[in-house]
Amino acid sequence: MIDKVFIHHKIDMQIQDRRAQWRIVRAKRLQRKKELMSQGIDIKEIRRDGLFRRLKKEQQSLSKVIKHIERKINKKFARIDCEEEGTQKKKARD
Repeated sequence: MIDKVFIHHKIDMQIQDRRAQWRIVRAKRLQRKKELMSQGIDIKEIRRDGLFRRLKKEQQSLSKVIKHIERKINKKFARIDCEEEGTQKKKARD
């Protein structure tokens, strides 16, 4: 049980860190968009802006990492739950 809590806490901290990074990148991207729009640049040109594109790619990359971490959590807990059920069934037979 302690392992399960420790694993959950450790992975949860990773997700929180990545989500914080994602929010920072999102704020920068929206700020850049706002700056370009105030200069009168249309949305097509904004999407072609180098900095805007890099920030969008970074945000997508962080989203992917977050999803992978969440899958890792689900796999680990499913495995732990199966192991716990198996030991409980074994004890019930004895």
